Amino acid sequence: MVVFFLAGLQNVSAAAPETIHVKPFTVHAQKDISFLKDAMRNMMASRLAANSKLQVIEEADKADYLLEGAITAIGNTLSISAQIITKDGSQPPATYYASAASENDIIKAVDQLAANISQQSFAKSSAPMQIAQPTAPSVPAVSLPAVSTPPLAFQTAHPDRAFIHPTAPVVAPMASAQPSSPVFISPSAITEALGFSKTQNLDMAIQDISVADLDGDGVDDIVVAGKNEIMAFHLNGSRLARFGTISLPSSQKIISMMAADLNGNGLAEIFISAVSGSRPLAMAVEWQLDRFNYLFQNQRFYIKPVTVPGRGLILAGQQSTVNDPFADGIFELSVVDGQLVRGEALPVPDGINVFSFALADLDGDGATEVITLDDSDKLRVLMAGGKQLWQSDDHFGGSLRYVGGGSDVTRRRGGDKNPVVDQVDGSQDKTYIPSRIIITDLNNDKLPDVVVNKNMSTASRVLKNMKSYPSGEIHGLVWSGIGLAELWRTKKIDGYVASYDFRSVPGSGQAALYVGLIVNSGWLDMLSAKDSTVLIYPLDLGTAATN
Repeated sequence: MVVFFLAGLQNVSAAAPETIHVKPFTVHAQKDISFLKDAMRNMMASRLAANSKLQVIEEADKADYLLEGAITAIGNTLSISAQIITKDGSQPPATYYASAASENDIIKAVDQLAANISQQSFAKSSAPMQIAQPTAPSVPAVSLPAVSTPPLAFQTAHPDRAFIHPTAPVVAPMASAQPSSPVFISPSAITEALGFSKTQNLDMAIQDISVADLDGDGVDDIVVAGKNEIMAFHLNGSRLARFGTISLPSSQKIISMMAADLNGNGLAEIFISAVSGSRPLAMAVEWQLDRFNYLFQNQRFYIKPVTVPGRGLILAGQQSTVNDPFADGIFELSVVDGQLVRGEALPVPDGINVFSFALADLDGDGATEVITLDDSDKLRVLMAGGKQLWQSDDHFGGSLRYVGGGSDVTRRRGGDKNPVVDQVDGSQDKTYIPSRIIITDLNNDKLPDVVVNKNMSTASRVLKNMKSYPSGEIHGLVWSGIGLAELWRTKKIDGYVASYDFRSVPGSGQAALYVGLIVNSGWLDMLSAKDSTVLIYPLDLGTAATN
C-alpha cells in the first residue's frame, strides 16, 4: 500500500508533458502530391512523440508549440522544411530542412528532420530513430479503423507506409505523373506561349522599369526609364497611356530607376541614379497634383530603395572615387533640406555595389542573408559578414547598363613655360549594372523567395566590354536550406530583358510579373535599338499572398 501511495504522489507531482500541435504540411508542386500533406504531418507527429517525449495534441490553441511545414517538389527532388513556433513567443521560430532525392527517400529525410528538431529544439538525443519493420509480410502496414469508430490522431507509428504503399491509387508515381495545375502559379501565366499580355511598342531603349502607385488612386502605374528620360504610364488594358515625364540633360545617362513609397504618404516616389561622365548623380521625384516635383537632385550618390529585414524600406546609397565607380561602403541615406545625408553602413560585405544585392532572412532564423550577383554573373548567398553559403552553377543577370568605359582624353598641365601633355586612356573596363534582385514570397510559406533574370549569351560573358543578349528568362527561386532552387521560370523571351518588376495584391493570391523588353536586340543593333515593350504575366500564387 505504501509503495502504491508513493507512486501516486510521484505521478501527481510530475510535471505535465509539453505539448505540440503539428499542422498539415503545405505542398508546392507541379504534380498532384497533395496526399503528402496529412501523411507528412502524421509521420512528423509520431516521431516527435516517440523521440522527444512531446505530447501531440489536436487543439492548436492549447499546445505549447506549433509545427508548420512545407514540401516543395523540384523535379523529382523533395525539399522539406519545418518551423517550430512557441505559443508564448518567448523564442524566435526555429526552422529546419531536409531533402529527399525521390519518393523512396522521404522516410529517411523525415527521420533526420525529426531527429534534428528533437535534439536542437527540445535537447533530446540525436541518435538515429529506429523504425520497426513488419514481422511478417501478411500483416498490414497500417490498421484501418472501422468506419463507425473515429480514428485517433497519430494512432500509428508508421503513417509513412500509408502513402508509400496506399490501399487505393491516390496518385501516379512522381516519375511518371503528368503535370497538373501547380499550387503556387497557374500554368497559363508562365509556361504557355500566349500566357502574357503585351503593351504597344515604345520608341525608346528601355533602361529600367518599376511598378507602383504614383498618384494615389489605388492602381499601380508603370514607370519606364530611357537613356535620359523617365515616363510614367497608366495601364488601360494592355495599352500604356503616358501621364508624366521627367527629362534629364543629354549629358546624363540613367543607369537605375525604382519607385517606392519611402515617406509613407501613399504616393510612390521615383528614385533615379544617373551618371554624368564618371560622376554619379542621384535624384528623386514625386507626383504632386498634376506634375512631378523634385524631392532632391544632383546628389553625388548612386541610390536604391532597399528592404531591410525587421525594419522595412530605407534609401541606400554609395559614392564613387577617382579611380573606382563604387567606393567601399553602402550607407543608409536620409533627406535633409533637399540634400542626402549619409547614416549607418548597411551589413553588406566589401566588393558589392548598391545595385547588385538584396537583403532577406531566407530561412526565417532571424539572421539576414545577402543575395548578390557577382562580376561573373553568378548568383551568391552570403552571411552579413561575408561567408558564402551558396553559389549558383548557372549564370544569372546580364545587363547592358554600365558605368565607366570613357573615351581617350588629352590633358595639358605644367603651364605655358613647361607644358606636359598626358594621354589619359579612356578605354577602362565598364562596370555593368545588373537588373534588380526582387525579394518576395512566391509560395505563401511566409519566407522570402527570389526573382531574378537570366539573359542568355555565351560571348557576352567572355568579352568584358561588349555585351549582347538576344533572349532571356525570369526565374523564381526558393531557399531549400542548402541553396536557391528553381520554383518556376518563364519560357525563353526573344529580345533583351532590360528590367522587370513583381507586384502582388496582399491576401488575394493574385500577382503579376512585368518585363521591360528591348525587341530583337542583337550584335548589330545593340547600340541603336529603339523598339521596346512591356510584357505582363498574370500569376496565381494561391491563397493568402503575403507580398
